[in-house]
Amino acid sequence: KYMKDFKNLPFYVQLAQMKIAWTVTILMISFADGATWQNGFFDGWTPAACGVFTSFIIKCWSTMAILSLLDSVLKNIGEASAVLVIYFMNVCLPMFPDKFEVPSFLAVMVVILS
Repeated sequence: KYMKDFKNLPFYVQLAQMKIAWTVTILMISFADGATWQNGFFDGWTPAACGVFTSFIIKCWSTMAILSLLDSVLKNIGEASAVLVIYFMNVCLPMFPDKFEVPSFLAVMVVILS
């Protein structure tokens, strides 16, 4: 809703306004526990965790860009389609050991159709 209400502002300005508030909130919460900053905020992060973090950032920015242009229903349809594409990539590409299985395919379809 925020993206539609302030459509006259550029996309990057809208996103920066939201992310600054989120970052301040996360920093306040991280300082509250006392243990997060003793060894460093990213202590214990593996390359896989960094990859997931990076992909989440890309997904979040992409989603916000889509929401600024399209309806939220179309965004949800796009995300559901992405789940199906990821499943078929895991099954079809030779670098992944997964094979097509009816129960897992039906589980993916339940997620998509819900």
